[in-house]
Amino acid sequence: MHVTPRSITITVGAAAIALALFGGALHAQRGTQQGAFLIRIGNDTIAAEQFTRTPTLLTGDNAIRTPRAYLRHYTAAFDRQGRLTRYEVTVRVPGRPESDPPVQHATMTFRGDTAVVELRTGDSTRTVRAVAGQEVLPLMNYGYASFETIIQRALRMGGDSVVVSTLFMGAPTTNPVGVKRVTRDSLVMDTPFGIVYARVDADGRLLALDSPGSTEQVIVTRVPTLDVNALALHFSQHPLGTLSPRDTVRATFGEAQLLIDYGRPRKRGRVVFGNVVPFDTWWRTGANAATTFVTDHDLVIGGTPVPKGTYTLFSLPSRSGWTLIINKKTGEWGTEYDSTADLAHIDMQVTMRSEPLEQFTITLEPSGNGGTLRLAWDDREASVPIEVR
Repeated sequence: MHVTPRSITITVGAAAIALALFGGALHAQRGTQQGAFLIRIGNDTIAAEQFTRTPTLLTGDNAIRTPRAYLRHYTAAFDRQGRLTRYEVTVRVPGRPESDPPVQHATMTFRGDTAVVELRTGDSTRTVRAVAGQEVLPLMNYGYASFETIIQRALRMGGDSVVVSTLFMGAPTTNPVGVKRVTRDSLVMDTPFGIVYARVDADGRLLALDSPGSTEQVIVTRVPTLDVNALALHFSQHPLGTLSPRDTVRATFGEAQLLIDYGRPRKRGRVVFGNVVPFDTWWRTGANAATTFVTDHDLVIGGTPVPKGTYTLFSLPSRSGWTLIINKKTGEWGTEYDSTADLAHIDMQVTMRSEPLEQFTITLEPSGNGGTLRLAWDDREASVPIEVR
């Protein structure tokens, strides 16, 4: 798949962006070799990154806008063979003096094949060890200089499809990232966040990244330079909060008590079905942790018996219909779907909405000895009848 960057719609404020670009341009004129990324979800800019790279050092700064604003500085040191020797991340509140203690400070060093991470938050320090080896590369959410490092390592390894070992700061295990070349300038990456599509130049520099259907749903665009400190201050005045907050729906159907716990993503100017939620593949029916369904009585859902108990709800939207998947495995993250644990696949009735719905919404509507389960987002709504046995 060839990836073409979508046009950038930046909603952090024209004055803030002008200051960020102008400040970055002045910095570039002093001779610093650097790159920058704008990271957004739909119409909302959620992060910005500025970084500098040499053969043995990667340093950079991230301004993050969700759930609250913070500024992250990182340094990754490599030896002449490209092996990671030290990785350090410091998290601060934008606008506070450098003399103030950071919110968090973390370092990764190596003892043989073990990565030793020390995480210091306030007065407490926690140590995490992971069997990693120095061939591992750092991986950071909303940090796309790390993605560029992974891409360049993969291209040096040769072959049309390779796997690079990566490690999040503080994680106990490594994460393999698959990198597959599709065309001369486009790649598909299988990451812990899901499948992402990247466009690169001849030197392996990341030019654009898109991740429809992944857990992060970001669009990343490379720009010449940014003043991340200026953007961080602006973000602190306009935080986005939690992108997909949890919600709980409770209802009484006859003598049955029903509960659904789920994450509620927002449209944010995007086309949802066929894009954010791909057609013809299973969906977590919400965001983040899996969607939980609990009933204390036996039910019949869309004509299918469902014994009392706790389940996970997945679904399968398509252009022609919508299928509700009731799964017996519970407590997992929303991307951990095990089809062998399916209890039932149930057809739902789909209608098109006259007005788009901004935030994904699940409702339980009682009626007599049963009621209706309804899923609604963007331009469509799916429902299925429920009866109490």
